[in-house]
Amino acid sequence: MTPRRRHGRLAAFSLSLALALAGGVRAHAACLALPERHVSAPAAQALATAVESVLAAKGAKVAIVFRLDLPRVTTPRELLFSQGGLFVHVDDDAGPHDEIYALQQGRGGKTPCERSVLTQETPDAFFAWAVEPRASALIPTTEMQARLLAVLGSPAYAALHNPDYSLMANPFERRHQNGAGFLLRLVEAARLDTTDADRIDAAIRREFRPTEVKLNPLMRTLGGTVNGRMALDDQHGAIQTAAFPSLAGYMAAKGLLAEPPLELAPPR
Repeated sequence: MTPRRRHGRLAAFSLSLALALAGGVRAHAACLALPERHVSAPAAQALATAVESVLAAKGAKVAIVFRLDLPRVTTPRELLFSQGGLFVHVDDDAGPHDEIYALQQGRGGKTPCERSVLTQETPDAFFAWAVEPRASALIPTTEMQARLLAVLGSPAYAALHNPDYSLMANPFERRHQNGAGFLLRLVEAARLDTTDADRIDAAIRREFRPTEVKLNPLMRTLGGTVNGRMALDDQHGAIQTAAFPSLAGYMAAKGLLAEPPLELAPPR
């Protein structure tokens, strides 16, 4: 990407945030600042089928799957896949089926914009909130899949969730959390075989290399004051967050992946 094109993308991203923030002052509680996120039901189903087929062919019982959650034209590449969860293939008395366990940011109503909840849903329901039918996936090693499944089935899963949401939450602090940051803590709990939050945080501070996001000074100043989704009060200096690329890089460096990251889409 040329410097001019990169600058244009960052400028567009900043502009979209400015519009969101301006709207957030008037309609923050209703979450009206966000753009429409739905793909069509057939597109969501086609993507879910494609993801399920690839993961089944690779024998993955547990994977980390992200949907493309923000528009390409206004978003830096490293933040495109901003919403992820644990994909689990279940084979029980009800028969084989797939579920996705994820942190979902609030959209107003029962869950305010600046909060998040833990959800359990089918892949097609999860992908219905994508801006286009694209996904990325991380397939952990067989041992790591078993460890993640154990964490998912323990009290640690809910305990590691912080409902104070921010898109660009600092992974080195506990003040806010985004989807990738939550998954990072689950990965650390599984890798270290611990539920000790202090030990998990210490390992993240010591070993995780975060994604850096550039915002213009106006966005940096206003982001944390007029829209809870963009809280930046946990940032000091460069904006650092957990995102799909940094999570993937971390897991690869630790030998926790069975293969390189996958980008998935329905067949044409």
